[in-house]
Amino acid sequence: MTDKLAAAEALFEAGQLMEAQAAFWSQLRTNPRQPKAWSRLGEIALKLGQPAQAFDFFGNGYDFSPDDFDIRLGLGRSLASLGRDNEAITHFRKAALIDPNSKQAHLGLAMAMTAVNDVDGAIMAWRNYLSIDENDPAAMTALAELLMRKLRFDEAEHLLHFAALLDPENPLPLVMQGNVKLAHHDHAAAQALYLKALDIAPGHAPALFNLGNLAMTADDFEMAAGLFAMAHQQAPQDPRLANNLAIALKEQGLLDLAQDMLRQAIANQPDFAEAHWNLATIHFLQGRWKEGFEEAEWRWDMSNFTTPRRDFACPAWDGKPMPKGTLLVHAEQGLGDSFQFVRYVPKLASLAGRVVLEADPKQASLFARSFPSISIVERGQPLPQASAHAALLSLPHFLGAPLESGPYLTPDPTRVAGWKKRLAGLGPGPWVGIVWQGNPGYHADRRRSPGLAPLLPLLDISGIRLVSLQNGIGREQLLRLSEGPIDLGNEEDPDVGPGFEGTAALVAALDLIISADTAIAHLAGALGKPFWLLLPFIPDWRWRMEGSGSPWYPSATLFRQPKAGDWATPVSAIAERLRRLDV
Repeated sequence: MTDKLAAAEALFEAGQLMEAQAAFWSQLRTNPRQPKAWSRLGEIALKLGQPAQAFDFFGNGYDFSPDDFDIRLGLGRSLASLGRDNEAITHFRKAALIDPNSKQAHLGLAMAMTAVNDVDGAIMAWRNYLSIDENDPAAMTALAELLMRKLRFDEAEHLLHFAALLDPENPLPLVMQGNVKLAHHDHAAAQALYLKALDIAPGHAPALFNLGNLAMTADDFEMAAGLFAMAHQQAPQDPRLANNLAIALKEQGLLDLAQDMLRQAIANQPDFAEAHWNLATIHFLQGRWKEGFEEAEWRWDMSNFTTPRRDFACPAWDGKPMPKGTLLVHAEQGLGDSFQFVRYVPKLASLAGRVVLEADPKQASLFARSFPSISIVERGQPLPQASAHAALLSLPHFLGAPLESGPYLTPDPTRVAGWKKRLAGLGPGPWVGIVWQGNPGYHADRRRSPGLAPLLPLLDISGIRLVSLQNGIGREQLLRLSEGPIDLGNEEDPDVGPGFEGTAALVAALDLIISADTAIAHLAGALGKPFWLLLPFIPDWRWRMEGSGSPWYPSATLFRQPKAGDWATPVSAIAERLRRLDV
């Protein structure tokens, strides 16, 4: 090293960056073939927040010494700072090969692999780094987060325990330990760890956020909203906090405030699909169908949507007429959704040369009878070649909503006649079908399904013959009673069967249906059968927040909870209507 280069190096080591920069430039003007000088200029540029310039400097040094450790490390750091992590990985990996004991090289590699979501590679890289610096709590926490993504919770918890011991003033390892407990369904232990994190750092947004989620799980939406609001104050730019606060507000009926928070979330992250979907549900509850179905198109970009996006060989339909084309319509979400929105399918006949509906096997034969001009294919069977495809719940976006219509499903007349004869043989009516339990897999089923017990007062009304339409889960509640609604059969009964043909015929033969928010309610509405619907305080989006009628089903009468958990009030109103035989 020349005296002048040594002097420049001394200035660099002393932190006199501008002076060092000038000295290194002076040397390079004399002789540009000095990789050490280029490397130092790159490091100075990084310190000054100039990663693009640093990359150029390290690149010049690389031309003269491609196996120089400092240059390889500098190229990795520069690229990582520029967001070009995939390229950075190559240089960090080479630097780690040149000097296997370099903490910087292994740390840079681990961070870059984490950034590109190479979870397995990042786990290995963090382990290599920790083999050199085994007492780095931040690295332990980063590795634990990756292990949790792989559901390796025990390994993660072990690391987080030591991270918390090494850095007792940091709340993050405690919060993540709480997340591990939550994954093991130990809510009490998770809550204790989140609270301990708040003791260390009052106002810690992640701890508040997770406590809010626990409160949501317990249906304590007022508490959840308070916790999310405190977290939002600490991190107002975090769209997740605004989104979850909106959900908690919506569940209290505070729709305008919820809408404001969702717009904040979307302003901070315009492609936040979950916030767009939640905004759609607010629009629906307020009866703004057009805006709701526009926002609802974001559902396909959600990470946890109930129906995953499907890939087809044909493009998605754009709503334009295709008189010589074949349009494939595919069902999505639940059976009730299909019953509600299949009304749109016949309207497509004037827009496409051929319309094919892929339907759940339980509904296929009923749909085929009801829509003879539509080709019905059971899900799981080969699909015909199509010009475009459309999801069933996207049709309102193109065709308008709500689409008012009278009965649009046609039950099997022979079965209907058979049921009427069977009922007549059991005695006079009126005959009222009753359903009390929806799909327990639905996240809000515990709030929307009353169960049989709250409906038992209806048994005491003289002159009314209650018939159970409950099949599958929920039917065991009937079997525990000594007296209850008449049980005409179950899924194995040939008059009912595993699909909806028998049920549709029975519904058509009855005088009235009383139901929780289930597929049977939608079936009744699609058949034009009068039905009385029991709704929770915050109903599903399609029922709006107010009113006793539905624009989707003219035959519906809605009985709403006045407050969360109060089934006695709507059941009492139904009982009074039944006593007056107001069917």
